[in-house]
Amino acid sequence: MTLQYSIVVLTKDRPQLLRRSVNSALENLTDKGELLIIDDHSALSARDCLSDIVDRRMHIASLPEGETGIATARNAGFSLANGDVVFFLDDDDKMEPGYCQSVLNDALERCDYILRARFDHGPIPDCAPLRKKICGFGMGFWIKAIVAKEIGPVSTNLSINEDTDYVCRLITVGKRAWYNETPSITIFTGHRETSDLANVTHTTAPNERARCMRILCDRYPQMVDHLGASYIRHCTKYDAQAEAWSFIREQSDWRVRGRLASLLLVKTVAYRLLHWRRSNGVTKPRA
Repeated sequence: MTLQYSIVVLTKDRPQLLRRSVNSALENLTDKGELLIIDDHSALSARDCLSDIVDRRMHIASLPEGETGIATARNAGFSLANGDVVFFLDDDDKMEPGYCQSVLNDALERCDYILRARFDHGPIPDCAPLRKKICGFGMGFWIKAIVAKEIGPVSTNLSINEDTDYVCRLITVGKRAWYNETPSITIFTGHRETSDLANVTHTTAPNERARCMRILCDRYPQMVDHLGASYIRHCTKYDAQAEAWSFIREQSDWRVRGRLASLLLVKTVAYRLLHWRRSNGVTKPRA
């Protein structure tokens, strides 16, 4: 059965936060929508966590034994979704009331997916800089199901930045993005008040983040000016200046080499100063 839209919530070991996310998704559902919860082997299963919520529009699925990871869970969500439009919602965030309906009423006929950037409400202009065209899945991301099928599955060989890779593919094939100026998702970054799993982005080591970003630089050489800057920043965080200089020398465009070299020098000084301040117990003076 084809529905108008699907909301997909991915979860792993966040039982306290999951309920808030699910309740906000249910508030956005009509009879033409469905809620899919993909459980990545949580210690307390999503089915047990949400056992008191009875709603025929809500469906819970667990990843098969031996399969795990955020990208695998997203691909499962795409595979199981019956809606013409697929919305993603992180299990530690909250969807604002009326968001799905506003997309269906306003954006769907003119664009293929959503972006969260600083633009006027509506389609993202083609002339916009790349840094404003890239967004994460955890920012109210939606996409037409037919476009998702065309783009293919989320990359599973990236432990992080799989969403950046996905949006880079959308940009490469010329899909049009939409910006919604009204806040659609409330993003909660601190989990100290609960025992739930911490944010993956904040807990991934700099060397692993650099490895994933280097893969993206190689996949999308036409975007290396932006992606390379992110790679350089991660390299400086774990004192891998030699790797960063090697990467810079590989770039054929002298302007890109110059910008990346300048960034590396600035970031190296900044991080070494930061480490010196920390090791010597120096704190920033209060204003």
